[in-house]
Amino acid sequence: MQTSNAIIWNKVISYSVPIFIVVAQYKLVGYVNYGTVFLLLLSLIAFLGSKNKVFTIYKPLLNFVFVLIFALFLSIIRDFNVEFATINWMLQGLAIIFIIMVVSKYSRLQFIYESYAVIGYISIFILFVQAYQIYIIGHSVSPISILPIAESDIRLWQPAPRPSSLFTEPQAYCSFIFPLLLLADKYKNKKLSFLVSISMLLSGSSFGILALFLYLLYRTFFLERVLSNKLIVIFFGLFSLLLLMNLSYFDAAISKIERIDLTYDIRLTKGFILYFDIPILDKIIGLKGEVSDFILSNIHNYPWAYRYMNESSIHLLNYVTTYSSVFLNFGLISGVFFSILIYKLFDNKCSFAKGIAFLIVITSFTATILFNSWFLFYYLLYFSRSEFLGSNAFYHFKFKVSQ
Repeated sequence: MQTSNAIIWNKVISYSVPIFIVVAQYKLVGYVNYGTVFLLLLSLIAFLGSKNKVFTIYKPLLNFVFVLIFALFLSIIRDFNVEFATINWMLQGLAIIFIIMVVSKYSRLQFIYESYAVIGYISIFILFVQAYQIYIIGHSVSPISILPIAESDIRLWQPAPRPSSLFTEPQAYCSFIFPLLLLADKYKNKKLSFLVSISMLLSGSSFGILALFLYLLYRTFFLERVLSNKLIVIFFGLFSLLLLMNLSYFDAAISKIERIDLTYDIRLTKGFILYFDIPILDKIIGLKGEVSDFILSNIHNYPWAYRYMNESSIHLLNYVTTYSSVFLNFGLISGVFFSILIYKLFDNKCSFAKGIAFLIVITSFTATILFNSWFLFYYLLYFSRSEFLGSNAFYHFKFKVSQ
């Protein structure tokens, strides 16, 4: 039985998880953000103050990290060079693994939900107000900032014609609010579930709209057991589809989805296309140099790249999504271990965990989240209720402190 102090500590850490991702948008110095520093300090306090220094880490996750480090080591030997940014990124990754190891020991999903719901209601209310200003009055609105904004990020917080609440863009809002939809369904909070769904539609995010409809399909055919609930979900889905098709507010989101071209889309498929073109050694241990360097040296093979050949867009040539980035930058073996990790995340009977795994897969194919704040947020949510996985799925580490 837990002591009152232990329960208080569980609540402090659990309540911090949703707060962390909101403040992670704000840089403290360089690429270091307030949210990650906050959780890292909290994790260090918990680790040093723990009487029972037995911590666990998910085996497929740690295996992937070790393979990634080994691939990085091989590329350093091959190139006789190492970039400071690469080392900094890997150190950040190790810090994130440490945070996951410590926070997942103390966090409890019920407590996370309590904090998450409060922040969620606030965020939804702000988004509804912004949507009214944009869609009804016709004014652009700025995201609501709660901390000082770094000078390099001011452009992200400028007025825009789409609502995003406390976040810099609609996709970030949907990335934050979607797990709350899963939790609302888990804890049978139909009102919150409805509000989250409506807010994702009003955000106008193509990512949010696709994620919502895919989840509604999954929920209807695999989760709902009661016929009346199935009918409600189907009705809501059809009603939402009619809104999307007939209201001009959503034209930009629908147009963005329709314009996706899998033959050369810079966000979805570019990384995989490049992977099949790079030399065999690079396929095994990772690309030598920058992605943009390879594209520019073989520009005749990639006519779609010419549209990014200007000062404001050329940096986009380095952009690849998480899944393709693992294969492209760290090689085949790393890609295989990452695929095993993704498969194992799905290999369970917990509907909430499956939902988070679904979100991890979507963002891995559409965005860059490896070892960033979103990576940390989703894995913390996933492992906040890890008992369903069984102890054999984890490495157990016991740390001894000399007296």
